[in-house]
Amino acid sequence: EIPHYLNFGCASVTFHFEATQSPNQCIELIKSSNKRVGMAIKPRTNFSEISNFLNQLDMLLIMTVEPGFGGQAFMSEMMPKVQEARKYLDQNHLSKIWLQVDGGITLETISVAYEAGADTFPITASEHFLIIRPVQVGFRKPVIAKTHRADRC
Repeated sequence: EIPHYLNFGCASVTFHFEATQSPNQCIELIKSSNKRVGMAIKPRTNFSEISNFLNQLDMLLIMTVEPGFGGQAFMSEMMPKVQEARKYLDQNHLSKIWLQVDGGITLETISVAYEAGADTFPITASEHFLIIRPVQVGFRKPVIAKTHRADRC
């Protein structure tokens, strides 16, 4: 499936760790196409299972809902995993890696995730879609802005 996405003109491709038996092969394929590589992990996946891949990634996505359908509530019990990931990234000089959370992100939950160490947030609401990185744009707190929905990737 990944080669299909590489032809859409995307700047990055994120794959689910649990969806492949060969994470290294996915990473190499995406990198060989000069795309940013993201790896997503489900709530039940332990951070320790993927930490050895981090030096090859551009983004780690920690799911804060069980993927599969929309409208789920934010799982605050994922914040210790976000904290663990942030600590690991900082201690290993990997702060260039975006730490994203996804699922149940609202104006209320974004601050919780930010305080835990996440720095990249997808926000969906009706016809709008936005990914923000407060740290990248120099803000100390998350900033929400409206934009048009992305057509691709």
